[in-house]
Amino acid sequence: MQTLIPGVVLLGLSAAQPAAAQSTENQAVGPVEVTTFASFGSYPSSSMGAAVTFPLTRTLSVESEIGFRPTPSDLSASAGVLFSLPKFARVTPYVAGGVGLAPNQTLLEVPTDRPMFLQQTTFTLNAGGGIEIPLTENWGFRTDARWLNGVARGAGEYWRVYYGRTFRAGR
Repeated sequence: MQTLIPGVVLLGLSAAQPAAAQSTENQAVGPVEVTTFASFGSYPSSSMGAAVTFPLTRTLSVESEIGFRPTPSDLSASAGVLFSLPKFARVTPYVAGGVGLAPNQTLLEVPTDRPMFLQQTTFTLNAGGGIEIPLTENWGFRTDARWLNGVARGAGEYWRVYYGRTFRAGR
């Protein structure tokens, strides 16, 4: 009996596994990322702006973005999710989707000699993706391409590509 107790204790200690063997998907989430960008695209896409990305897990993030187009002076805003795909060398590709508000100009059908336009803000849907390339622990580059579609009558669809500089805050 005396040899049985140390054997059971030894067996119990050897069977114990460290907690690191458990999933760490929700642990060790990266820092908040701030991206300032310049972009080009079809009307009414923004020409500059900023995005703030909040990681929820290693692969899933929530993003908030604001864009500006100087002529005419318009602001747009959106919120969405980013899903990171497996890395290829140092490059991390991702897919994205979201909703937002954007300016829109709709042609009014009225019996006049000149066309009349209605300036409005419309609800938009967006989908796309991009890549992130880290330069250092805190700095990197990001390229993002999106298809956007306004939901309002006459709003139409458009596209935007941006190139930005990313800063990882909190490291």
